[in-house]
Amino acid sequence: MEAHQGTREDGKDDPWETTSLKMRRSTRKAVKIYAAEHDMTMQSVLEEALLRLLAEK
Repeated sequence: MEAHQGTREDGKDDPWETTSLKMRRSTRKAVKIYAAEHDMTMQSVLEEALLRLLAEK
């Protein structure tokens, strides 16, 4: 899955929005390690994971 670039598949603009959320320290650490090992940002790891989860519906 490609990283989200700000444009949806239908071509419409889908700008980034700043948000704040809480997550367990261990989860954040795991995401940070995964991102570093895969040359990704934490943002891109979370975006990809959430999009995959939502696509399962």
